[in-house]
Amino acid sequence: MIVTLTLLVFCSSIIAFFSQEFLRMFKKLFSIPGVKLLLPLAVASLLIEMHEDFGFWVLTWGQLQLHRIINALAGLLPFETGSVLLVRIVFLFCLAILPVLVYRFGVKKKGRAQPDDVSYWSGLVLWIIAAILLTVSI
Repeated sequence: MIVTLTLLVFCSSIIAFFSQEFLRMFKKLFSIPGVKLLLPLAVASLLIEMHEDFGFWVLTWGQLQLHRIINALAGLLPFETGSVLLVRIVFLFCLAILPVLVYRFGVKKKGRAQPDDVSYWSGLVLWIIAAILLTVSI
């Protein structure tokens, strides 16, 4: 415990002492063409490979929760034929549109003139993840 704490303080002091050199190194590294794309992909792939069981558990849990939400909403409809399909379509539509609307509302409330395209990408990513989890059986 004390050795770990000592190593942590020692490494932190080295990083703080040579922070300018580390900053220059990272700037040089990210100035190489393609690194901004490949380095995050490599780190994400490494994390997924290292924690594959936990990732599988999170995806399975998320899929279970999505199905529970959809079945609960489908149970509220007065008809049974096609209710699950209708709720899936509406749920995916809302999941793609709500981040965009919330972000635009926040931008208008702050008074900025031009909204960014971040909300469109977040809606797209949420839609893709939900669509995959709703269609693929694990």
